Amino acid sequence: MPAAVAYGTNRTDPKGTPHPTMGDGTPAMGKRHKKTHALCPRCGKKQCAACGFPATKIRSYNWSKKSKRRRAPGTGRMSYVKHIGKRFKNGFREGGAPPARKKKPAEK
Repeated sequence: MPAAVAYGTNRTDPKGTPHPTMGDGTPAMGKRHKKTHALCPRCGKKQCAACGFPATKIRSYNWSKKSKRRRAPGTGRMSYVKHIGKRFKNGFREGGAPPARKKKPAEK
């Protein structure tokens, strides 16, 4: 049997091949979306001092410019906002292939 992997616990499939389980780090954060009346998804507190959870809006104050920079748009993945510029350029079209482009007449 192959050597054990250093992180997580090893589980084996029916053939006996080890499969390391996921840790509790960054990849696990994306799966936290099941419970509604819960603790803060970032720090686990009932009332969070960092983000203001359970308040609807994220806590931020103008007296702390640096903390606003840390949490500003562009510091994360921007999985939605990343594509808005391209969609705006094309008029927010949806579905199918882009319309055919007209050929320009050849210059002499």
